[in-house]
Amino acid sequence: YYGFAGMVKSEARIRCMINPEKPYSPVAVTDVGEALANIAADTRGLYLCQTVPLAGDVHTLHQLASWVGELLGHPVHYECVSLEENRRLLLGFGFLAWQADGILELYDIVSEGGYAFDSSVLAAVLGHPPLSVQRWLGHAIPAFRNIPEAAADGAVNEAGEPPGESHASGSQFGASAQPATELGQRDAAMHERRQLQRVESHAAAADQTGDGSEERHQSMQAAPTLVAQTVTRCT
Repeated sequence: YYGFAGMVKSEARIRCMINPEKPYSPVAVTDVGEALANIAADTRGLYLCQTVPLAGDVHTLHQLASWVGELLGHPVHYECVSLEENRRLLLGFGFLAWQADGILELYDIVSEGGYAFDSSVLAAVLGHPPLSVQRWLGHAIPAFRNIPEAAADGAVNEAGEPPGESHASGSQFGASAQPATELGQRDAAMHERRQLQRVESHAAAADQTGDGSEERHQSMQAAPTLVAQTVTRCT
């Protein structure tokens, strides 16, 4: 969703080819990382040879535009554009041609109603509800706000965040006012370290207690594979 920030700032609109009335359930990268860590660290074999769908809360892009507008204090409109126009926008954002084509293929699937999934499975793996778009927007909204507006109404602090808010976890949607490329590199490295530490901690605890060491060894033989919104775990 950071890709929409520039047009929200300059035009107060979101331009995309996705049917804005169709449900969509993207997942936060932090939730994916935590889910993978929990699956990899599982010593009970719960996920062996299982395909686990990873999906966030279902929403529409009309809802997204409405939520952004509410937080900015002015309407943000959604404009449905053609495939070629959307491709031009993606290429202008910096995607390579093959990357843009892949994203447009996903957009087609969403517009056909084929990208809305149940988030309850992910919630069970995490042990808590997935990060919602509305919650993420509460932290990410400075990225969609013009700097003069933010300075005028005191909507952001020196760190570029809403008053009283600390930096939120990164996600597929985003988490701060920094450029998307910088944010992705920084958060990816940070969360990779955190999840690795968590897996190592679980492994060390299992070795010390001797509980489930054989199961842990078997379950760690193959790394989980993320394909679209699914994780398959097999030995």
